[in-house]
Amino acid sequence: MKDHLNRNSCRILAVEEEMEKKTICRIINKTASELVDSNELTRLMCPQNYCGIILVDGKCVAVKDAKQTVTGRKSKTKKGLVDISFIDYATHDIPVHILAASENMHDIEQGFLMLREIGYPLKVVVCDESMGEIMSVARKVFPGVIVQLCLTHYSAALDRNIKVNSAKRTIASVEKKLAHLGGSILIPSHKYDREKARQPDSSAIN
Repeated sequence: MKDHLNRNSCRILAVEEEMEKKTICRIINKTASELVDSNELTRLMCPQNYCGIILVDGKCVAVKDAKQTVTGRKSKTKKGLVDISFIDYATHDIPVHILAASENMHDIEQGFLMLREIGYPLKVVVCDESMGEIMSVARKVFPGVIVQLCLTHYSAALDRNIKVNSAKRTIASVEKKLAHLGGSILIPSHKYDREKARQPDSSAIN
């Protein structure tokens, strides 16, 4: 199981252990099913080194088209599920995570309720551009909590609104064309470079 978590695939483990790939997969799945749920592990361990700054983010997880139990509710999905993680900024630990059908405010609110239940000292929430919606559900559970947009999404929003990247691409394109033309911008055809255009017509000389 440790080898698999260290990015060794079932196929590689099967070769190393001289076992069938199906057997390796069955052992890994059985071991994983016996592990304590990570949310329950947080309650059992009661970590005391959390900084109070939580990053909320969703990650899509590909799954087969089957009925999945999502936060106590059954839903059928074809595209996969979203793992909504609540990540402590200082420790990079994930005290709470929720497997949901989508990155929606109902499940995110459940995550904040779970944080309150384990006694997480929440002070600041850092999130993506759904900041307004997350702020509303976060403050229902933690009144007065500070909610801010992460720098990556903030920079992306600036680029979209000010068109900085578009301007940079346009300038780079113009510079490339000028470099291709060399010192002359009077050559109308791209079939011949500047040196060929300067050569006299051999048939005219004869």
